[in-house]
Amino acid sequence: MRIKIDTNTATAEDFADGTFSVSSVGNIGGRYFVPTILRPQACIIAIGQAHKIAKYVENDTPQGYSFVPSDSITFSISADHRICDGATVARFSQRMKQLIENPNLMLLNLS
Repeated sequence: MRIKIDTNTATAEDFADGTFSVSSVGNIGGRYFVPTILRPQACIIAIGQAHKIAKYVENDTPQGYSFVPSDSITFSISADHRICDGATVARFSQRMKQLIENPNLMLLNLS
């Protein structure tokens, strides 16, 4: 996408060659939203703001569990199922989660 710097706008022509878009509301404090696909794109992913959540952890405490703070980011993906099926989107989502949780894995593919 090519945004016109002087007017800060984008037209339909600017999206013509795209197949996958990334949208972020995290930078303005949003945690979650439903991204809408703009034709002819195949997919769009929306990234929310990082925040703390309580994570359930089994352990050796008298209760057998505890809640610990954990960082979380919400990703939402919308896809045109005429182009890609849900299983492909789910595998992409799992791989993206894996790479974000383990960034060193990205270095393994730099050959």
